[in-house]
Amino acid sequence: MNKSKNLILFSIWFILNVFIKAPLEAKDYKSWVVTVPAISVARESFLAVDINLQGNSSLEIQWGRLLDGEDLRKRELEEQPLGSLMTHGQELGFYFQRFSRGKTLSGFHWGMGAGYKILTAQWTKLQDDTILNRSFLESYSNHNVKLSGTMILGRLGYRYVAESVGFTAGLYLKLRHFQSRVEDITDNDEELLEFTSLSQHDAITLKRRMMTSLLPGFELGWAF
Repeated sequence: MNKSKNLILFSIWFILNVFIKAPLEAKDYKSWVVTVPAISVARESFLAVDINLQGNSSLEIQWGRLLDGEDLRKRELEEQPLGSLMTHGQELGFYFQRFSRGKTLSGFHWGMGAGYKILTAQWTKLQDDTILNRSFLESYSNHNVKLSGTMILGRLGYRYVAESVGFTAGLYLKLRHFQSRVEDITDNDEELLEFTSLSQHDAITLKRRMMTSLLPGFELGWAF
């Protein structure tokens, strides 16, 4: 009972201080910034909400999706004509950020955070072993796997916030380290392909491939 009461009191204090007291103390104070990516080198689509913490720092909550697409590079596709690595997934991340103009959540900024990501991959790869009597098609194996685990996140960039209307635009560079666990997906009722279990060596290879990424982008949004 006491824990519930303390949680309610803390929630009231947080709302009063962050969303009511601080905006009254600064005319140009921005409590929220909502952004979406306009340009991204990856197939990412996300919605981010930045919460101003009394003009000192911010908490950004970011929910994102990785749209379906091919992850093999052009050179790899040339070496494996029938090869493919189709991936899609989603993630939830939290950043604590510092801005050069904290009241408006604008200017140069940097942040660190953590999150959780789930990725599904369908991998058609050339088998490592070579059998002389095996046909060209039989030399490929099909795998359906899930990668899930925690993320360590870093971010820096610059954000412009228009004082009169609240329109925002910004450039950012995001570093993501994905510490995943690779598991075979056994439910293939809707699939016509025959999937085989991924070897430990290939699982490590796939895990390392998806581990670290550097993602620049351009975002648009609105400040409140």
